[in-house]
Amino acid sequence: MIRLPGNGQDRHGERRDSGGLLNRATGGQGRRTASRPARLLCSLGHERGTHMAVSVKKIALWRGKIEDRPGTLADVLAPFAASRADLQVVMGYREPGDAQAVVELYPVATKKIASALIGKGLGPAGIPSLLVSGDNRPGLGHAMARALGEAELNVSFLVAQTAGRKFSAVFGFASEADAAGAVPVIKKAAAARKKVAAKKAKKRRR
Repeated sequence: MIRLPGNGQDRHGERRDSGGLLNRATGGQGRRTASRPARLLCSLGHERGTHMAVSVKKIALWRGKIEDRPGTLADVLAPFAASRADLQVVMGYREPGDAQAVVELYPVATKKIASALIGKGLGPAGIPSLLVSGDNRPGLGHAMARALGEAELNVSFLVAQTAGRKFSAVFGFASEADAAGAVPVIKKAAAARKKVAAKKAKKRRR
């Protein structure tokens, strides 16, 4: 997952209060927290074919600020390439009014890479986060958002993308308790959506 907005785009929204963005969008009454605006993909892709279960796992994002100039992102990624280590999440962006850019990534799997990143000014983000991935189908994003809203679990940030028939998303939460509570909620919502998609596919084949 790579998110590299151009200059002036802001995922944090200068720490604006999203006011329970997903909860408002879905009719829930979630708690209000100072959080990043969500980037929600309400329709995640294809409906046909066999669907695998959605994977939901807790991840430890690393985050830091780097100089906002050409080549600095490549410098941050160099230790991963040198160690032949794969990345599942890379997010880079610049906040308005800031002379520096922000980079967030996962996983940092070895002490050697961790040491190199610390030397470049990065460290554990400390934001409770979940990596969600699986087969892509229409309405899945909405189903997960609605379920989280009904469970009164506010999302601090969300970045999602699709690639072919697969999707992946990173959900951030205000607390470890919220992140832990979101795991079964997301899995249940995805399973329910899978059954709906299967029924529709069965009707089309008749």
